[in-house]
Amino acid sequence: METLNLDMAVGLLTRLSKHRIEDEDGGTHWVTALPLLVQLKMAIANSAMQPTVKGAGGTPIPLAAEAYDLYYGSDGIVPVTSHHWWLLHAVHKGQGRGKVATELRAWAMAARSSVEAFTEAERIICGWRDAIEGLLIPTRRWEIVGACPECQVSRVVDREEDGHIFTKPALSVVYGPDGAISNGVCAECGAEWRGDNLRKLAWLVSVQGRLS
Repeated sequence: METLNLDMAVGLLTRLSKHRIEDEDGGTHWVTALPLLVQLKMAIANSAMQPTVKGAGGTPIPLAAEAYDLYYGSDGIVPVTSHHWWLLHAVHKGQGRGKVATELRAWAMAARSSVEAFTEAERIICGWRDAIEGLLIPTRRWEIVGACPECQVSRVVDREEDGHIFTKPALSVVYGPDGAISNGVCAECGAEWRGDNLRKLAWLVSVQGRLS
């Protein structure tokens, strides 16, 4: 079975990680990021400490509430990790007991004992990675002026939270957590471009600009 996706998710969740950041001037540098589990707990603690980020009656703002629910909720990281760690106790012999990060690593390793256990562990743990990154690292987009090669649409209608309706380019590129471009996407038809296809998209759009 292919374990790379799960291994990378576990690493980002429980260990320090290095990320390449692209500067505005085109240069790059490397930064060390705290484990995602630590970042999530910090988001909960920092929000709870600030009275200005509380709602009526002292309830947390959405970020704090979502972070808390993701970590401590009934289907959150703490109880689900503990549950699966105990289910595979016979495999890992109690390894990692006492801390969420070490129990999660033990669960991920023990899950390799069967395809079913591994598939479930990969789905849950990789889902947590994506959920935390989505919560703590807002997606950055750069809009592209040009028509989508698939649906030929160049602009789409969108609506702001206050109800205001406006139009925007259909095409955009999405930046990953490391600051590098991840993929291109069309907001109209959902077409997506990665790797060499992303370079092809850039070429097609540049040709459109020269012909217009």
